[in-house]
Amino acid sequence: MKPFVSVFDDITGIDLNYLKDFTVCEEILCFFKAKELLNTEIDLIGLFEQPNSQALGHIQPRADLLNRFVQLIREQMASTLVKNAIRDRERKAKNNLKSCRKTVSHYFDKFSKLLVIRVDFAFKPPLEHLTNYCPDELQHHFHSEDALQSLKRLIARFLHNKRHNKILNQIKGYILKFEHGLKKGFHVHGLFFLDGNLHQNDGYFAHEITKYWKKLTNGQGCTYNCHMAKDKYKTLCIGMIEYTNTEKREALDVCIQYFCKREQYFMFEKMKSVRTIQTSLPPQRRSNAGRPRKGGKSINTNLVNSSHKGNSNAN
Repeated sequence: MKPFVSVFDDITGIDLNYLKDFTVCEEILCFFKAKELLNTEIDLIGLFEQPNSQALGHIQPRADLLNRFVQLIREQMASTLVKNAIRDRERKAKNNLKSCRKTVSHYFDKFSKLLVIRVDFAFKPPLEHLTNYCPDELQHHFHSEDALQSLKRLIARFLHNKRHNKILNQIKGYILKFEHGLKKGFHVHGLFFLDGNLHQNDGYFAHEITKYWKKLTNGQGCTYNCHMAKDKYKTLCIGMIEYTNTEKREALDVCIQYFCKREQYFMFEKMKSVRTIQTSLPPQRRSNAGRPRKGGKSINTNLVNSSHKGNSNAN
């Protein structure tokens, strides 16, 4: 008989040994625990074809086994420990989102118009990493603790050096999200805020940020410049955004929701020591003297729904 683990490998392509370098969420652990409790082979091949193509006596036992597996997953998910762990993860995501929204709100209060720049930072991957993934890949120096610490040091130097660079000095605030990917390695998603009353050319600043990162990394760094592909986005959350532009501010909020997404199903073990969301200190508040600002509208700040997972037009 074919071992039941390998049967599920055929379906999912993974098992827990494959994920040994990752911390996985409770939902995935429940799946594997249910698989362990089922402890038998399950064959899904042809199960969902037209009903008349197979005899009911052949389909029913397999369908019953699948239903039992689903029930086991539900029982695992009903555990108090699992519910508390999921609730804690969601609480942390909401706190991160609240903090990032507060940061953005402070900058709009201060400047009324923001020039928003979106650039991602990473290191150039080894050529062999551009092929199909294999588990041994994670043992490469590209995924090592040294690579992570190097990225952290360079980002810190970037933020420090902007005080002495006449271009980067125009950055008034930022939100940074540290992540890891099998192909991208350790990388950082960056949102930068400039005073929109003084600057209009977002493409220029995105280019200068990209150029400076490559200089800072001695040519070993690479970036993704979102401003080079504006036509891909239905609603832009980059470029000029005025305080009163509800549509663009909502798009920016969706982008921030993506940064703070709670669907963190896999986390590379080495990332556990990193504060994954970093924000600048809020600017000094505007004086209350004079007329109050008119035209400000509230925006929808609900947590991102499933339609925004990973492929939002605001990214």
